[in-house]
Amino acid sequence: MELRYGAAPGARLESYPRLYSDPEEMAVVDPQDRLRPQLIEGQLLGIVRGIQELQALADFAESLPEDMPALALVDGTLILLSFLGQTFPDYVKRQLLQDEFLAALTRLRILSEKRPLAVAGYISLPGSTEVVNALRVSLCPYDPPDCDAHCRVIQPGERPCDEVDGLRDRDVLLRHLQEGERSGVFSSQSSVVRDWYGEHEVRFFYVNLGDEIGRVEVPAWVAQNDGLLSLTHSLIVDQSRRGHGYPVALSEAHEQAVVSGRDRQEFARLVEESLERRQLTASTSEKDLSKRLKWL
Repeated sequence: MELRYGAAPGARLESYPRLYSDPEEMAVVDPQDRLRPQLIEGQLLGIVRGIQELQALADFAESLPEDMPALALVDGTLILLSFLGQTFPDYVKRQLLQDEFLAALTRLRILSEKRPLAVAGYISLPGSTEVVNALRVSLCPYDPPDCDAHCRVIQPGERPCDEVDGLRDRDVLLRHLQEGERSGVFSSQSSVVRDWYGEHEVRFFYVNLGDEIGRVEVPAWVAQNDGLLSLTHSLIVDQSRRGHGYPVALSEAHEQAVVSGRDRQEFARLVEESLERRQLTASTSEKDLSKRLKWL
């Protein structure tokens, strides 16, 4: 969706449903071994959806007037955290992360060289502790800090760094930021970012939006550009004031994504008809079928 302010305000709200049924669309295939595809399901499905949202955002940005300052804002993190702790093969990471997600960020970076365009991810009520972990290091009396070497046998609560135990970044920043102010910019320590992101290395800052401390993530090329960083900060604050504490663009996007019960039933019918046209079986459980039938 697109929200425009200023002399020519306006909005563009769009939703593009898409049905996947071809086998090659429902799996990530290894070019070196096409007999063992990685099915797109579970967490991988969420990753693919996030990638497509970023690609759509890049499409939107390319259609904007070049003299219009803009913030391409996504809901949530720019770090594909689902890859952490998962044993996805490297070819899956290369195709989804490098060839698709990071390629979309590259499109946005190229656009930013021609016009004032920033990209950011907004995280509401963040649970991160990266800043707190830095405080732990500052409290550590050992040089260099080494938890395994010095604190393995110490009871929790008795370690020097336990002074900040239980705190989250937002708890610390709430005491130091006035409404509308942001923190300094920090670098993400995620292994996914370190290993894959390159020029799009994720930086982040916290901002006091009145009702909460929000976390804003940006690529390094935004963080290193004072103009784009200021644009991101000011528009996040402005959007949150318009949205009663939460960016209104994200709120409206959520509304567009809501699927009502009637819409869900109609969608299921369209899916079944589409599968039947392709001579594919549209199977369902008896439990699901019973929910669609009316009983006395």
